[in-house]
Amino acid sequence: MSSRTWIVALPLAALGSITAAPRAHACSPLPSGVLSTIPADGEKYPGNAAVILQGQGISLTDASVTVDGKPAMLKDASATAFVSGTGFFGVFVEPVPAAGQSVVITGTFCPSPGCNPVVLHYQATAAFDGRPAPVEIAEVDVLDYPDFKSSGGDCQSDSSSAWWLHLKTPLPDRATEGVVLYTIRSTPGFGGEPDFVARGIVTASWNPVLAVRDGDAEPGGPPLPEWKHFSITTVSSNGNMPPGLDGASPRTCHYRVDTGPSPSSPPGEPMWTAADIYPGGPCDSAATSTSGASSGAGGSGGGGGGGDQVIGGCGCAVAGDAKSPTGLLGALALAIGGSLRLARRRRS
Repeated sequence: MSSRTWIVALPLAALGSITAAPRAHACSPLPSGVLSTIPADGEKYPGNAAVILQGQGISLTDASVTVDGKPAMLKDASATAFVSGTGFFGVFVEPVPAAGQSVVITGTFCPSPGCNPVVLHYQATAAFDGRPAPVEIAEVDVLDYPDFKSSGGDCQSDSSSAWWLHLKTPLPDRATEGVVLYTIRSTPGFGGEPDFVARGIVTASWNPVLAVRDGDAEPGGPPLPEWKHFSITTVSSNGNMPPGLDGASPRTCHYRVDTGPSPSSPPGEPMWTAADIYPGGPCDSAATSTSGASSGAGGSGGGGGGGDQVIGGCGCAVAGDAKSPTGLLGALALAIGGSLRLARRRRS
């Protein structure tokens, strides 16, 4: 593993859609430029960890870097395995900042006129060469609800089902370990190639509940709770991955069918009850001999209520501390999942 420092930028296509209440102009084009960074200005961060620039239309235009006041280089690294494997654009700093050195990154990172300048100061800490703990899908819960029809101006997509993925992982110490990035894909239960769902960043304010919305199950295919299988890959901002294979999701824990009139907005995750336990799933105590499986697939608690980040169409309804740099960054990173190519299912 190289000890270079990486700068990673994630372009987004739907920043305006990230709002608790949809607006008619929510899908208007985003302004170009950097919105936030990890580390934040003034923080400490491992010298070899990825520095993440969050925004739209990011490029190396007019960017520069110094280490302890001496000019250094920003080198494009977008073709490397680390960057191509995560979908991020990246560059690295040469020479590598040593522990205690001061790094200053400046520029607009934007080819368009009028972009706000970036001035990022951070102090490098010792290089972190460890492997991250994997981000795991601890529980999957599914709701089948009456068809929701988008108004066309709310930056949402038609849907009639949702899978809530409850994620878990230890929170890394950002000053000494950097951050952890993850990518989620889904494979149809009847087979096929995986589709990209979402990617995110584990920070102090990350939201570990993700909702993936779609339509009805394909006629003749598996039942709705078995219609999607999810997998997740994890990488540390130093470029290392956890040992072992990619993580796969457990079978559905809870499943409910709601009836009634079409909702005015996609419903949030319900408060699951014992009546919602899916037969044969990991929460079905009659189908397993282990106490851990009957406690809800690793103890994620079954979730319920608000506080989920929603992926589907171009819209992401986000609950949580979106006002803080890390909260907003985590929401934005997940918003890219709105580009998921979901197969629209038809009700019979």
